[in-house]
Amino acid sequence: EAVAQEVNRLRSRQPGWAARPLPARIDALGSLAAMLHDARMLLVEALADDTGRWTESEIEFDSVTRIIRRWCEDAPAILTPPLVRPSRLVPRIGVAQRAQPYPVAGIISPWNFPLLLSMIDAVPALLAGCGVIIKPSEITPRFVPVLEQVIARADGLQDVLRFVTGGAQTGDAVVRHVDMLCFTGSVATGRRVAVAAAESFIPCHLELGGKDPAIVCDDADIRLAARAISWAGMVNAGQSCMSIERCYVDRKVSGEFLSELTAEVAALGHCYPDRRSPGLGPIISLAQADIIRHHLDEAYALGAHALTGGNVVAKGGGLWCEPTVLVGVHSGMAVVREETFAPILPVMLFDSDDEAVR
Repeated sequence: EAVAQEVNRLRSRQPGWAARPLPARIDALGSLAAMLHDARMLLVEALADDTGRWTESEIEFDSVTRIIRRWCEDAPAILTPPLVRPSRLVPRIGVAQRAQPYPVAGIISPWNFPLLLSMIDAVPALLAGCGVIIKPSEITPRFVPVLEQVIARADGLQDVLRFVTGGAQTGDAVVRHVDMLCFTGSVATGRRVAVAAAESFIPCHLELGGKDPAIVCDDADIRLAARAISWAGMVNAGQSCMSIERCYVDRKVSGEFLSELTAEVAALGHCYPDRRSPGLGPIISLAQADIIRHHLDEAYALGAHALTGGNVVAKGGGLWCEPTVLVGVHSGMAVVREETFAPILPVMLFDSDDEAVR
């Protein structure tokens, strides 16, 4: 009921927002970016309280302000209607495209980058003239009150940008009541969201998990490849839908590559006990820790072993995954097939580029 009331309020206020000239909407978003800068420390603290990592929270905040400014710069070219052109089929008829904003866009965002993935879809929707309701993850909601205080000072934004917090029930209600939806999260939940959106006949944009691979060929710069893949697999403790989660390396260079990669990964520690210190953050979601343990236990049972790391450990009441390189893995293992969302790099060997692709 609370979600329905919030959406109805947005629906009543959205026409006034959409009627504003585009430069006025750009100014409102630009002022939000400026005011966010003043609240930077409060927002980073809130993000770090929920995620346990500081450096990535700073990067996340800075990414949001850059995204707002980029969309404000790009919006005029994207949203300015094209000139009327004559119809090629019917004489004396002019044809023009018209961009019509959805009254209320719903956004359901995950816990790995709470602020960024709440705002990354909200900003272009607001510039297009939509009202926006955001349901952040119940695991990482502490940034919301801080952000709402900033939004309340931005010109007109609090009328068309609202947050609702809660778990799956709240997300279900958002899907039922909005006019279009952007969802970022797991494949399993995304599939349920897509079905619910289809039942409501609303468009649904899904940005789901993956098992992104890297291929290291025999002519690669091995040192560079090891550094790049280590970073891509370990950043944010592997808790990113774009993390490298499996690596295929040509057998001819595998010894050198594994030596370099293991050295890179073994040099990483945890940002504990000081979350502002260098190192990887903790596992953010308790449920994800169970998935990570399952992937590791199954891999070991099927013959894999870790060149470095390889365990989930407890520190200070939290759970942390050691930066890990796995060998002896194969595609029958969950750690190779399914999203692990952890700082774990399983490495497999190949004898030809075609085999690697296959």
